Amino acid sequence: MTDDKNNLLCGYLDNLVKIQNLNFLDVVANKNGERVLGYGGGFDKSDKKRYFVFSCTKPIVSACILKLAEEGKLDVETPVSKYLSAFSEAFIIENGVRKKAGEMKIKHLLTMTSGLSYDYDTEPFREILAATDGKASTAEICEAFVKTPLLFNSGERFYYGLSFDVLGVVIEKVTGMPLDEYVKKTIFEPLGMYDSGFTRGDGEAENLKALYAKTADGITVKVKNANELVFSPYYLSGGAGVVSTTEDYMKFADCLTNGGKAANGYRLLKESSVKDMAKNHVGEISVNNGFTCVQGDDYAYGYGVRTRIKPLNFGLPVGEFGWDGAAGSYFMCDLKNRVTVYIGMCLMNWPATFKGEHLKIVKKIYDSLEI
Repeated sequence: MTDDKNNLLCGYLDNLVKIQNLNFLDVVANKNGERVLGYGGGFDKSDKKRYFVFSCTKPIVSACILKLAEEGKLDVETPVSKYLSAFSEAFIIENGVRKKAGEMKIKHLLTMTSGLSYDYDTEPFREILAATDGKASTAEICEAFVKTPLLFNSGERFYYGLSFDVLGVVIEKVTGMPLDEYVKKTIFEPLGMYDSGFTRGDGEAENLKALYAKTADGITVKVKNANELVFSPYYLSGGAGVVSTTEDYMKFADCLTNGGKAANGYRLLKESSVKDMAKNHVGEISVNNGFTCVQGDDYAYGYGVRTRIKPLNFGLPVGEFGWDGAAGSYFMCDLKNRVTVYIGMCLMNWPATFKGEHLKIVKKIYDSLEI
């Protein structure tokens, strides 16, 4: 990318920050592992680097599952009930009648076809928190999820939910380690992601960048700096629990773009495993929804990531993959062109005003790279 094109791109991002009155926007891009863009903007001038990445946690957990599969320690065809016995009692309601659910497998959790939702306001959930004085473990809470009916038999549909929190427990059962320790040992430390970790509740908020949201009239205001998906101090959310920094997360994303090998030479995954992560594992099942960067029928779903099934004319190919988070963080990996883009944000209700902008930013980067 030439200096002139870089300046034009940064000018575009400056204008976007101004128009949207954004508190925080980081945009970084690598081509062949080399930095081609580094941008930071927004009115929040705090020097704190760490922030909630929310659902960008899911690809990290997916990478851990695939790592364990490479090592022969688990199989995606294994029933979830092998690791959490309560899942053998999972059920659905059909025509008003309670019926035993079909077998839920690890692959159903990876593909969000498990039948679990994000509805945790249930009686079993409240009961386990009350019984443990708010200190329930991840496993205890996850087992409460299946004491209410699944939305459907596993494998029938795509529905975005708490599947990756359950995968976090699977990792703990397989490795005998807490999820945060296993991820630290397997990903964070080897990749040099020293500012990344799992949050255990509100106590860490003062050390993180502030969260904002847009009001109905478009004003950007500060909101509670908390992760409501961390249900207890002993709950490690495999779906949304990671806090990180722009530079840290970029190391993970670029490792995937490089076929599973980090810039420092560490081999996180085999290239075949990265391609498996990015493969369409849901077939013709629709994954369209209104709250992520999945847009229309351009994407299917792999293992914890969207995966592009229709190319775009500016160079984004079939097989481009990545994900996003509740506060707007987003990443994409393009193995064909060896391009990685990471966008950091701390805006909670971003789809109301920012939906579509991530892809526009990606297009501007690709246009500047002349791909």
